[in-house]
Amino acid sequence: MTEINKTYQRAVEQIKEAILKCQYTAAKQVNAVQLALYYGVGKYVSQNSRKGTWGTGAIATIAEQLHKELPGLRGFSDRNIRNMRTFYEEWNELDGNLAVATAKLQQTENEMITNSAATAAKLREEQSDIQIPSFGTFHESGFLDISFTNHLLILSKVKDKEQRLFYIRLCATQHLSKTALQTCLSRPAYDLSSHLG
Repeated sequence: MTEINKTYQRAVEQIKEAILKCQYTAAKQVNAVQLALYYGVGKYVSQNSRKGTWGTGAIATIAEQLHKELPGLRGFSDRNIRNMRTFYEEWNELDGNLAVATAKLQQTENEMITNSAATAAKLREEQSDIQIPSFGTFHESGFLDISFTNHLLILSKVKDKEQRLFYIRLCATQHLSKTALQTCLSRPAYDLSSHLG
C-alpha cells in the first residue's frame, strides 16, 4: 500500500467507527423511547381492561382499528398490546406517580358513585391521556438498553425481581440476542458465577 492508501484506509476506519458508534447510540435511544411508549400503552390498557371499563374483545378491536388508521403499523397486534400490558403490570413500581394516580382514580371513582356527569367527563378526559414515563435510575441498570422481546422473555421465565434485573444487566452488557438469552435462562439455576468472567 502506498502512503496515500494507508492514510485513506485510516480515514475509512475512523469514519466507520464514528458511524457505527452513532448508529448504536441512535438504536439505544430509539429502544428507550419505544420501551417508554410500550410501558405507557401497557399502563393505559391495564387501567382500562382490568377495572372492567372495557369489555371483552376491546384489545383486539383497538389493535384492528389502529392498523386501519395507521397502515403499515407494526408491533401493535392484540397480542403485542397484551404484552405491553404485562410489561407494565410486571414493572409497575417504575411508575413514580403510581400512588398518586391510584389515589386520584379512587377519589374519582367515589365521586362517580354520586353520579356526577362532570366527574365522569373528567375521568374520560384523563383516561385518554397516555403518559410516557421517564425511567430514571433504571436506565443505569441497562433496563432501556435491551429489546422489548428480551424483556418479555425475561418476564416469562424469571419471577424474582433481582434475578430479572441481573438478566437485564447481563443482556445489556453482553448485547445478548434472543437466542443467547434463552440459553442463559435455560440453565437450571440463577448463578452469577456461571454468567460472569
